[in-house]
Amino acid sequence: MILHLSAVDMDSTYPSAALNLGLLYHSLNKFDSAIVYLEKAVRLSPKNANTHYQLACSYALNNQKEQAVRYLQLAIDKGFKDYESLITDPDLNGLKNYQPFNDLVKKYVGH
Repeated sequence: MILHLSAVDMDSTYPSAALNLGLLYHSLNKFDSAIVYLEKAVRLSPKNANTHYQLACSYALNNQKEQAVRYLQLAIDKGFKDYESLITDPDLNGLKNYQPFNDLVKKYVGH
């Protein structure tokens, strides 16, 4: 992890470093830290739909449903097209009883 932190420290404007560190924290189930770095990656690369999607997943697993749906919609608005992931990605399972998420799924997947 020191390597990742030093990459971010050396160039705090490098979106891939922030994204990779956010994904690392996500994989370690440290969602608060993942969100910090994924939000930074989104700020540095605001048109990257997949980064918005990854941030939504961290918010979902951190039980921040409103933020998760907000970033899912932003991901779609920015070109995310893997709509099936909305129903198959286990990171989003915690949203399945949340009406705004179900509305989003219905709009884009039809299930």
